[in-house]
Amino acid sequence: MLSAFAARKAALAQDNKGGTSKTTGIKQDGVEKAKATLFSKIQEKAPKPASSNGAAPRSAKRPSSRVVEFATPRKKKRSSRPSGAAAGSPADVFGQQDDMIIVSPDSDSEDDSEAPDPEVIANVSPDDAPLVPRAWSPSAPAVEDGMPIPAATLPPEILCTYEPVLDQNIFLVEPEELTIGGFVSSGGSCALLVLDEGATACFVGNYYLSIIRGAITMAGTHLRASIHAHRVFAPTSSPLPVIAAVASDGPTMPVPSRLQGILAGDSCVILLQSLTTGVEGLQRICQRFDGMFSPRGPSRLVPGFRDLHVIHEPSRDLEVLSLPPTWSSAMDGVLAANSTVTLVKGPKKCGKSTTVRTLMNKHLEKHRRVAVLECDLGQSEFTPAGMVALNVISRPLFGPPFTHPTIPYRAHFIGETTAKSSPSHYLVAIEALMETYRLDIRMPALEDEDEDEDDERISDHIPLIVNTMGWTKGLGADLLRRLEDLIQPTHILEFQTATSDADWPRATASPPPPDRLYTSKTYQLQPVPSLTADSFTAADHRALSILSYFHAEFPDVAREDESAAFKQRTALTWHTARPLVAQLPYEVECAQAVDAVVLIGAGAEDVIQSEATCVLNGALVGLVSCETGVLDVVAGDDALASTDPTDISYFPCNTPPPPATSHCVGLALVRAVSPGTPRVLQVLTPVSGAQLADARVLVKGSMELPIWGMLDWTDEERVAGIEKDKVPYLQWGKGDGIGAERRRVRRNLMRKAQS
Repeated sequence: MLSAFAARKAALAQDNKGGTSKTTGIKQDGVEKAKATLFSKIQEKAPKPASSNGAAPRSAKRPSSRVVEFATPRKKKRSSRPSGAAAGSPADVFGQQDDMIIVSPDSDSEDDSEAPDPEVIANVSPDDAPLVPRAWSPSAPAVEDGMPIPAATLPPEILCTYEPVLDQNIFLVEPEELTIGGFVSSGGSCALLVLDEGATACFVGNYYLSIIRGAITMAGTHLRASIHAHRVFAPTSSPLPVIAAVASDGPTMPVPSRLQGILAGDSCVILLQSLTTGVEGLQRICQRFDGMFSPRGPSRLVPGFRDLHVIHEPSRDLEVLSLPPTWSSAMDGVLAANSTVTLVKGPKKCGKSTTVRTLMNKHLEKHRRVAVLECDLGQSEFTPAGMVALNVISRPLFGPPFTHPTIPYRAHFIGETTAKSSPSHYLVAIEALMETYRLDIRMPALEDEDEDEDDERISDHIPLIVNTMGWTKGLGADLLRRLEDLIQPTHILEFQTATSDADWPRATASPPPPDRLYTSKTYQLQPVPSLTADSFTAADHRALSILSYFHAEFPDVAREDESAAFKQRTALTWHTARPLVAQLPYEVECAQAVDAVVLIGAGAEDVIQSEATCVLNGALVGLVSCETGVLDVVAGDDALASTDPTDISYFPCNTPPPPATSHCVGLALVRAVSPGTPRVLQVLTPVSGAQLADARVLVKGSMELPIWGMLDWTDEERVAGIEKDKVPYLQWGKGDGIGAERRRVRRNLMRKAQS
């Protein structure tokens, strides 16, 4: 603003030197007279004739009907020049005018001949001027062409039209009454909600959801009446799902006899039950997410529930999950085809994970199972970071990734959050997973004995969804092209990328090479960046997923049960009452249970045998199961680095076992290494004992346990019995080193011409 002010002053000074004088000084004759003149000029809508001595100078700024007055303490309104001034000196026009800039949202050009007279606008009081919002502000971020307007700039909308009123549209029921209709009670609070068609409901918290009558849409998924209960996790750290009641002529489930007369009608009836899994304790462990299951804005508790809140209006800390029309049309095109392999690609923070989760839930409306290939090392949906995994999912999932960690059907450990350091191993691992899908999963030969015979969904074919990484430039773009050739997708969901320069052409899909043996149908999707990305970084979500994995309890499956290979093994509960430093570990004797220790990643070649135990102490390792004879190929002609049979079998400077003959069963934390012989490792892992017996190779990459997992959050003064100030490598509070103090930036400096 001040630079434009100085430019006008310099222009007038140049005109005064040339012999012309333009006067903009306004003599105030009263607010009432100015207002009357202003309104009359606006009604006439006629431009004012130009005058050589009385016209206002043409301004580069757009005029406005709202007065913007800078009332800072150091600025005062200047009075007219004293009468004792020199007779030949030019008049100080800037000393006679008000310190303001006129901006109009209605004018898009620099020509202000149609605007009201500035001499009238200057005399209007700010309290009496009409309040018109500014069209543009230098402090507001610019919105690129083609990009969606951020939700913070949109007018507030009503998230929830449902207002719970006890014994009118919400009825509390006892757990014993649910057994009549075949529902399984959670043992906590239970309530029946009545929603009219078109009504919406939005909750913060965790709950079981069952449809009694009618149908709903939630997170892009259509759910009908069924006795199955869906687990819904709705923390404020991720977009909230909105329940919308829709019409349905499907079957209805029985309700308690005392409510049959009350619930008669065509309204949608849903059953809510309290869900307590222990995942709420993660907000105490990872304090970056403290309070994520409690809304900070206006809300109210659902009657009969202690931790379930109704949200009616959005706020700065809450974001709603909404699907653009391009997403719905693309998913409908994928679901209309058979035997699909869908690849989702795009830059970071555009909505790839949300698209994969939504498409997976939609597939489960038609198929009994769906396979998901996770190729994003840094933001995995079902496993911790650093792995490429193939999962088989049979139940819809409603919640962010940390609420459904899953034991994969097949996985390979990369040990990095990006494929930059080992692109060849990354591609080979994905190629091995695709071969597993084509041979074992795509056309399943065995059927689960527990399958419902009345289930009419497709069971002889399992579609595949592939989630890719957000690295789309340079080497990342080359890896994505190689992935497409390996996967050979039938459909590609590609997010549009917007450029900062409107003149720069947008990226368009390149034509396929002539020698390609497959064809893919590509859909362009509109990116939907999440507002929660400003509050939580990718590293925060990665740390939360790792901590959720180590505190989770997975269902155990017998090794001899071949039909259970496709069973979904998603965590059901979390043990968050004790930190990792207080949990009982496995004791593993290296000579008996560990065949080899392999270090990969940058700097691994410099580790010698005597330092291997130091590297393993407190390390995050992958538990790898290898076929017989694989270790001999990995070791090559080199002998073991240690001749002591009781010591760790460590092969320096080796690559990880080949993915074609090995797989990763999970991650483990080596909490301690015994100093003497025989070497004993204290290992923490959620992997079951049956799978742990097959994993005899430990692979260490560059990934480490998040700092939150090393702390004892139950004691505010000590860490593992040691005072906080004496714990090495940890710093509490504000640092005292050089550069640790807060930087002070002065923003009130002006140029010499502006003073």
